[in-house]
Amino acid sequence: MPKKRKPRKYCEWREDKDGAWDTSCKNKFELTHGTPLDNQMTYCCYCGKPLGQIARARYGDEKA
Repeated sequence: MPKKRKPRKYCEWREDKDGAWDTSCKNKFELTHGTPLDNQMTYCCYCGKPLGQIARARYGDEKA
């Protein structure tokens, strides 16, 4: 029997090459200035989970 995946306790946001943010709950969010943390965002506005491991990946660079 396949292992069940544990639900994530957070919603991970990653910045795409165009500056929009892709969420692990399969949505997209765009900010006009700064990052979600810069804007004091602590919860995902789509799924309500805390934001976690926010990465700023620009042009293929996966390092935060």
